[in-house]
Amino acid sequence: MALAVVLGVGGLVVFFARGVAEELLSHEIENHLRTTVQARGRLVDTYLRTEKDSLREFAEGPTAQAVLKANKAGAHNAEALNRFRIWMNGYTQGEGAAIEVMLIDDRGKVILSSVPEHDGAVVAETACFKESETEACACGPQLMGDRQGLILTFAAPVHDEVDGSLLGRVAIAQPMMELNAIVGEYEGLGPSGETYILDSTGTMLTPSRTDPNCPPLSIEVESHIFQIGRTLFDDAGQPVAATEVFTYDNYRQIEVIGAYAPVYEMDWIVVAERATHDAFASLRVLQQAMIGILILLGVLAVLFASYLSRTISRPILDLKAGATELANGNLGHTVDDSRSDEIGDLARSFNTMSERLWQARERLEETVAARTAELREANASLDASNKELQDFAYVASHDLREPLRKISSFGHLLAQSMRGRLDDDEQENLGYMVDGATRMQVMIDDLLTYSRVTTQAKRFEKVDLNQTVREIEHLEVAARLEDTGGTIAIRGPLPHVEADASQMRQLFQNLIGNALKFHRTGVPPRVEISSSALDDGMVEISVRDNGIGIPSQYAEQVFAMFKRLHAREEYEGTGIGLAVCKKIVERHGGHISVESSTGEGSTFHITLPAFRQQIDSEEHNGES
Repeated sequence: MALAVVLGVGGLVVFFARGVAEELLSHEIENHLRTTVQARGRLVDTYLRTEKDSLREFAEGPTAQAVLKANKAGAHNAEALNRFRIWMNGYTQGEGAAIEVMLIDDRGKVILSSVPEHDGAVVAETACFKESETEACACGPQLMGDRQGLILTFAAPVHDEVDGSLLGRVAIAQPMMELNAIVGEYEGLGPSGETYILDSTGTMLTPSRTDPNCPPLSIEVESHIFQIGRTLFDDAGQPVAATEVFTYDNYRQIEVIGAYAPVYEMDWIVVAERATHDAFASLRVLQQAMIGILILLGVLAVLFASYLSRTISRPILDLKAGATELANGNLGHTVDDSRSDEIGDLARSFNTMSERLWQARERLEETVAARTAELREANASLDASNKELQDFAYVASHDLREPLRKISSFGHLLAQSMRGRLDDDEQENLGYMVDGATRMQVMIDDLLTYSRVTTQAKRFEKVDLNQTVREIEHLEVAARLEDTGGTIAIRGPLPHVEADASQMRQLFQNLIGNALKFHRTGVPPRVEISSSALDDGMVEISVRDNGIGIPSQYAEQVFAMFKRLHAREEYEGTGIGLAVCKKIVERHGGHISVESSTGEGSTFHITLPAFRQQIDSEEHNGES
């Protein structure tokens, strides 16, 4: 009977414990895969966007235009050619150098290349030449000439700054080494995990972890993760759904757990996966250990029942009473062990067990005290680290600002002192230097603002959003309201929220400032702010404007760092404002999203925690 009870109860414990452990482990693995693949996707996007932006800036400058204009006129501009070669050498030398840099005329003929034998080649039929007629693009990858690696081609159009006509293109062939390095980091994925990039046809663009020497572009992936990932892209190649996690057979026909993330700049997906047999290995070890413990308990139950069945007497009742004392926490309790028979042996064993339990409790208390002291010390170290991080952000921003201020100031002085002695190109290059220093200074200030959302956060308190909005209206944006003829309307009283007051001011200042900045020409901007209560102790704030709007496919991307939808010449800013808004809202446990379409204005929806006293009052009034 005792054996049946022990085995039954133990079996149930093993069953439920394994289920709980499997669920927790699955959740942890899925979160890690999702986080890993999203981080890799953002890094790939950042690399592609940076390369295109750098090439676009050069294509819009005077050097490429001067060379192409002279070539079109049948002339030779030696100075411009020399500047182009200097720029070209900067790309083709050093670590991570480009494979080739080309200047192409409007008919597709290479007029200058870092690979001399390619001068005069015609590339009019290539994909990059066709796609780069209006804006910078990335194409590929393609195999290198030695067929040992892959290259990406970036191209940007060069337009005549006078009449806007297409003069030609600037193109750069970059090796895939940096993208390989981004997805080739397998930390936390175990011995079987890997990450890789797939193009729209399912071709693997980066090396396989299991077969790194496999020829490039030779692995075709038809797994479930690729099929699902491709169905979530629209006709324009933009992703329309969030990352999910699936279990499937991968390209090596091994069951894996995998997640994908889109690459916005190309029609690609990044995949991270880990074999299930490897991911759940620890669960099998736990199950085997629990079964072993169950068997051991069964054996002990048999021995114990056999021993008790030998006699029924007062000593047994004493042992029962002693066990009750132990169960009640009276460790160290002893019973009479003067008998010389089996009952006496059992009594002595009981006393020994009681003494060891007492000693174990004392050791446990000492261990808990030591761990508590270590935890306090770790928390103190963490506080010190946060302080050092805050000090570092201040010092770094100060040390970066100082040389930038010198560059800007001395640039202005140099421009004044050299006025009339510089030609147009030199004057323009000097202006680029001063403007670049100014923009870098603004970017440093914005990055410091972004970091201070956590490093200089204040405790939550009761915040009146009505007062916050009105103060912003009469102080921060008063001048812009007057210049644009704009208005701010509050539809119904806004609620009180439990938040960081300074961050609430920064949040609404950014949203209202954007609404006034991105207004339609000839239409006075109007901002309407309303609110509604939610069932979970949160409130939703809506900020609506009548501005130029945001294309719907960019509704998620606008909250990313440095994401800009317009050129700097059209609208000022660094693209960090909405990223700061998102970080502030998420710090308060809320969520921010936008509904918009081009030319029809935008509505930002924000959820924030309502002030608790206000919630209790509303519930009391409802019950009355």
